[in-house]
Amino acid sequence: MVVPLGQTIAAAAGATAPLRLPHWEDPPDKSGRTAFDKVILKPDNGPAFTLPGIAIVDVEPEQRLDVNKPKGRAGATLTDDGPAPSKVKITLTLVTKADWEAFQACAQYFRPPPGKPNVPKLDITHPTCALWGVRSVLAHKPRGPKYSNEGAHKGYVFEIDCLEYYPPRSGDVTKTTGARDPKNLPPSIFDKPSSTVATISPTGR
Repeated sequence: MVVPLGQTIAAAAGATAPLRLPHWEDPPDKSGRTAFDKVILKPDNGPAFTLPGIAIVDVEPEQRLDVNKPKGRAGATLTDDGPAPSKVKITLTLVTKADWEAFQACAQYFRPPPGKPNVPKLDITHPTCALWGVRSVLAHKPRGPKYSNEGAHKGYVFEIDCLEYYPPRSGDVTKTTGARDPKNLPPSIFDKPSSTVATISPTGR
């Protein structure tokens, strides 16, 4: 029997099963977007919603290493200090007027409105985030728009730089916390009924 590569890797890593994430060539939804084209966010005190437009998500995980290099000698001693919060960049291309109107309702989650000093923690659902174990983020540097006529989707582009919300737990010293273990991750919102996800996207998107 030939064992799929994903199962072999999962077994080597000590996980109970490989991740089962959507593929970018899976059939799109009624808006014409695949799971890779859209981002679902959920603030602490509000319903989940889908960002408008076409999304691209880049995740930059980092394993923090303490490098101790003796002076005048080749080589170094490395100490694994565990993961640092991942950098997450959401790039949204807004194509229609309805996309733009919907995005205006989202802006409060990326930069606080007057009188509110903080942005909320956002649970995030996207295949790339799920791959790297990123479950929640804080937005800290939104910017745009700039017009782009490259690629299949022409429109105005907003970029939202986020950091993974990943507070340390007591007792976690120079090791990866259990929160990143796939066995401890909560069910993906991909597996929940669609009725549980509100939308700020325009009707029909």
